[in-house]
Amino acid sequence: MSLVSLPQPISESLAEFERLLAASDLNADQRAELTLALVEIPYKHVKFRAPEGGGLDGRTGPERRSLQYVVDAAYEHLARVQAGLSDDRS
Repeated sequence: MSLVSLPQPISESLAEFERLLAASDLNADQRAELTLALVEIPYKHVKFRAPEGGGLDGRTGPERRSLQYVVDAAYEHLARVQAGLSDDRS
């Protein structure tokens, strides 16, 4: 993975994480939980540390709203996996 616009420490951490994940033996439930945990990190950063000033709480803006779709999709994926359902979008 090459993400050239990210700061080097973050890129290096992601590369190390990728190596750890490759060496792990996670099941589908664990991967879904991991996905949710990972997508919540930038969402919470935008919400609590880099608010854009919109909404009643001053924490809603275009980036947060867009990231919310990603978080929602991760929650939906986790629910489908835990229910043993597949995604029939083919």
